[in-house]
Amino acid sequence: MKFHNVFSTKSAKLIVGGTIFVSAITAANFAMLSAYAVDDTASFSGTVDSACALSDDGGAVAFDANDKAYTATGSGVDVTALSATQYVDFECNTDTATVAIDAPVTSKPMAPINASGLVATHVAKYAVDDNDTLGNPDLTSGTTIDATNGVTGFSQAVNATGLFRVGIESKWSGADGMLAGEYSADITVTVTPD
Repeated sequence: MKFHNVFSTKSAKLIVGGTIFVSAITAANFAMLSAYAVDDTASFSGTVDSACALSDDGGAVAFDANDKAYTATGSGVDVTALSATQYVDFECNTDTATVAIDAPVTSKPMAPINASGLVATHVAKYAVDDNDTLGNPDLTSGTTIDATNGVTGFSQAVNATGLFRVGIESKWSGADGMLAGEYSADITVTVTPD
C-alpha cells in the first residue's frame, strides 16, 4: 500500500489555493447579496442665527414714527403735568432676549430767572407683557428708568410665538405749574437675542 504525504508542498498549495477560492466565492456571494440590501445616509445640517426684530405680525404695535404728543394735566397757567405712553412689539427666535433701555434724553425750557417755582422734572417708566395674547402692560406700576444710567440689560422671556411688548411712559411734572415752552424725551429700547 502506497502512503501519500498530505502535507506535501503541492498539497499545501492546493489547500491554500482552495482557501483563496472559497474566500473569493464568499466575497462574490456577499457582493451579490449586498445588491439587494444597500443603505446610504443623506446628511443635512444648517443653522438659524438668533435674531430679534420689531414685530410685523398682524396687530403688532410700534413706537410712533413721529413724536408722540404729550397729554396735559390742567390747562393754561394751571398745567401741572405732561405725559404720554408708547408701546412696541418685539419678536425673537430665542427663548429669552436681553432688554436694555437708555437713559432718557430730555429737553425742557431754560430755567426761569423769576418764576423759579415753575420747574418741571421728568420721570420715565417701563413695563413688559409676554402673555400669549399681548396686551399693553400696566405702566402705573411700571419700573422707573434711571435718569442717568437707564436700565441695564435684563433677561426677558418671550411668549409662545416669540413676542413680547414693551411699554414706555414719559412724564413731566411741576408741582406749582410748568414753564411755557417745549418739552421732549427720547428713550431708546435695545433688544438682543440670548
